[in-house]
Amino acid sequence: MRKRYFCKNCGSETSYRRSYCKYCDPTKPKDYRNTTIAEIRARSRYQANAWIRKLARRVYNESGGLQYCSNCGYSKHFEVCHIQPIEAFPEETTMSIVNSLDNLIALCPNCHWELDHGALSL
Repeated sequence: MRKRYFCKNCGSETSYRRSYCKYCDPTKPKDYRNTTIAEIRARSRYQANAWIRKLARRVYNESGGLQYCSNCGYSKHFEVCHIQPIEAFPEETTMSIVNSLDNLIALCPNCHWELDHGALSL
């Protein structure tokens, strides 16, 4: 039988060998909206942009945005894209600005590539 692990704070079952569940983990800020790009990069040096994109997907999906490409209408797969790239923002910009709904759009992989390489303008 597999050993079970529980959160030290709330007692809920956690994944393999974790001391805290994802909601009680003291190393993670509770509200990312006021976290700056610099703070995320300092916390997760090698995967900072992945964290920012993950937060963008969460914001977009919670808003009930389009679930298909807003450019061509492809509906089998879409990616949540930043209209203004993450690198275009100063380091002290908060996630609420970087991942605002005005800066997020759903695109299929082909249209996303075209946007990133200047072949598509919105």
